[in-house]
Amino acid sequence: MDVVTRWNSSLDMIERYLEQQQAIAAALLSSEVRRNAREIDNLDAADIADAEDIVKLLTPLKKATTVLCDESRPTISLIMPLKHMIQ
Repeated sequence: MDVVTRWNSSLDMIERYLEQQQAIAAALLSSEVRRNAREIDNLDAADIADAEDIVKLLTPLKKATTVLCDESRPTISLIMPLKHMIQ
């Protein structure tokens, strides 16, 4: 699921799903999709809540890795502030 060199891709995928959730649900209800699929599983409210919790958990880690991967400036001085942000 993740791009090997960029683990944040799962977070990006979940965020995009949550943004487009209504459009995806509408598309899955279309007769054309239903005709070509035997069974379509939709995420329920608990699944959506779990996805939102995952986004809340992973977003600070994504921000930290993005900052630390910046090669244009020294990053050692950012480690403690980022550690506090993650906690």
